[in-house]
Amino acid sequence: TTWRPLDSLRLYGRADRFFRYPAIDEVVAYQGYDLSVPFNADLDSESGWGAEIGAELALSGASFHLNAFAQKVDDLIAFDYTRNLNVNIADADRAGLEAGCKFVLGNWRAGLNYTLLKVEFTSGPYKGSDLYLVPRHQAGGHIEWNNGRIGIRASGRYTGWCWQGNDFRNVMERLPAYFVMDIVARVRVADGVHLYAAVD
Repeated sequence: TTWRPLDSLRLYGRADRFFRYPAIDEVVAYQGYDLSVPFNADLDSESGWGAEIGAELALSGASFHLNAFAQKVDDLIAFDYTRNLNVNIADADRAGLEAGCKFVLGNWRAGLNYTLLKVEFTSGPYKGSDLYLVPRHQAGGHIEWNNGRIGIRASGRYTGWCWQGNDFRNVMERLPAYFVMDIVARVRVADGVHLYAAVD
């Protein structure tokens, strides 16, 4: 459902019942493991309930958004490296928050975004542990200048630490946080002809 109390403000809420089932086990297929059973044999689909609420505000030259979401997941699917198969691990809760803003001022454009996410097992032998390879914090931003003929854009993304793959109990050394940055420049030589150079 969506409500617009003002032309510049949109509030929304959503609830859903979801099911998720991977058709094949891509890692096994590409790495060529010999399997004694078909792909994903005896694998139940993930299922559960989700909800989200949010707000978007659009002003002259700027926009902002904020939303919070939660899911209760039954039979969470994860890849088990010891068996080389996707398996139903346990039930889990997903919860998160997303925020962002964008600005436009003449030839300049900029934006920032942030995501907070936690996925925690709520049953089985790993109850209370976080799902591996899910960073708790992610953030990004960009700034761009474009006069219609020349454009320069720089963007960066921060990914926080997370637990190593298959670390169901959260006891191994964590994968460290990291930051990546990209820069690209474009020149319009003529209609339909552009040159660009980039550093990733």
